This record gives sequence, structure tokens and C-alpha cells, in this order.
Amino acid sequence: MSKSLLQERKGDWIFLTPVGNLILTNSVNKEFKINRVLFVDQKKLPRIRKRLGLNARVSEIKKSTIHTDFFDRANTYAVMRTKGRPVDLETECFRTIRDALSILALSQLGYSKRRFTGQLSLLGEHEVPSVEHFFLNKNDSSKLTKAQLTKNPSPLILDERWNKFQKQMFFTNLMKILSKERHVAPNWREDLRKASTLVGQSINSNDVSTSFLWNMIALELLLAKSGDKHSDILPKRAEAFLGWIGFWQTQNYKNGSTKCTKRETCSCIKALEKSLPREIYSLLTTYSSTFSLTW
Repeated sequence: MSKSLLQERKGDWIFLTPVGNLILTNSVNKEFKINRVLFVDQKKLPRIRKRLGLNARVSEIKKSTIHTDFFDRANTYAVMRTKGRPVDLETECFRTIRDALSILALSQLGYSKRRFTGQLSLLGEHEVPSVEHFFLNKNDSSKLTKAQLTKNPSPLILDERWNKFQKQMFFTNLMKILSKERHVAPNWREDLRKASTLVGQSINSNDVSTSFLWNMIALELLLAKSGDKHSDILPKRAEAFLGWIGFWQTQNYKNGSTKCTKRETCSCIKALEKSLPREIYSLLTTYSSTFSLTW
């Protein structure tokens, strides 16, 4: 069957794509699942092909395609099942996997400083970022050149150290909520998924101002409800979750309507603690304190 006809053919499909800058170890059993996406070690993939739904061996698939090196390009592959026509599904599959990578990138929050975080992406989508420049003297032949990396090229390694850290912090609980192992209201689960994706995109970004914007949108999503008057509610709730930590160094950042007294802050904390599910409140406070430490 021709490629164009296959693109229009409805069916049950297994979507695979190589992932860059991610290494899975025995500490996570060489695989890690986020929602519908399973990240699998390249060497493990052939051994679990039946579980993944592949109806042929990887070695046989290699022989039947011109892309013979597809299964040798990366240390890790993203796999997901889907239904429909490939022509309609491709964009959705890539978006779903990018979102899963962003959520996984969130695990680096507090685990390492921004300049040391691994940038997770689809293979080839983000090459090792670097810049070069020349200074050429206008009056003589002297010159100066320099090349430097602008982002850490090291991968995120899901090893014993990473695993232990996540169990002590918020990420393991977050995974239980997103996978529905731990019960929370559906709207809270969706808000957490969106916020986690945004903060993960922030961690993956090279641009600090863009990262800050993603973080603020995520905090607004978690701290404000539909119908809230943001100019009144957001400053108080942000102060309740961020201001108490004690890492604010800028003087006189509070003024006018954004000023919160200790009594108001405590009232906000108590009110939110009562109104939010226990798991969400604990997760949000942990996230907020960790968020402050990573800048």
C-alpha cells in the first residue's frame, strides 16, 4: 500500500519517536510513563515489543524500511498508542509527547539550578545551544574570538539519585495524581497537568523572561478560580505561598493594593488549606518553595 493511502487509513497505531537528552536507568526499570506516553530505553524496546503492541520484531521492522537507523538514533524512545488516521494523528501525537517531556522536565525543579538542567526534547529539535562571536579591531589586525554554550548539554538521567529526590519532593505525588492513582477532583487534575506542562516548558527554555512568563501563568492557573477578581486575589495568594519563604531580597516590592499583612497572609493560607484537597495543598506549597529556590 502506498504511503499516501496509509496516511488516510483508519486503524490502531503505535506511534514511536526518538527523544533527546534523556537517559533511563535500572532505578526506573529503564522506562517511565507520563499519562499516555511511555519513555523506553532503546535497548529495552525490542524486549517489550509485544507489551507495546508491535506485531513484528524490531529487527524485522528495520529490514522493511529505508530508515534502518531509526531504532539506533537515541538512548530513549517515546511510545504511545492511538486510533484514527495517521494524517490526523501526527500533530496530536507530537503535542502529547512534547507535553509529557515538559512534565518530566518539571522534575528538575529544585533538583538542579537552571543553568545545569538538561533540555528535554524530541531528538534533533533542540541542538546543543551555543553562540560565537568576533571582536575585530578597526585600527589594526588584532582580533578576539569566543565560543560558549548557552545551555547545559548534559542529559537528564533518571537514576537512583533522581528517584530518591523525587520521592522526597513533589514529583512522585504529582505523577500519582496525574495517573489517577490518587483521587482529586477532575478539574484540579487538569489544572495541575496544564500548570506542570507550563513550568516544564519554563525549565526547558533558554530565555529567562519567557521562562518567568510561563511560571507566572502556571501560578495564576493554580491560585485563581474562575470568577475571582485577580487584582485582589492573586497578590494575596501569591504572598501566602511565596512570600512566607523568606527569600525575597528586593526591597519595597509591596505597595498599594498588593500589600499583604501577616494577618491577611495567614488568613489566605488557612482558607486555601481548608478549600483545597490535602494533596493539592501540599503539592502547591512544595512547588512554590522549590520554585523560589531555582532562580
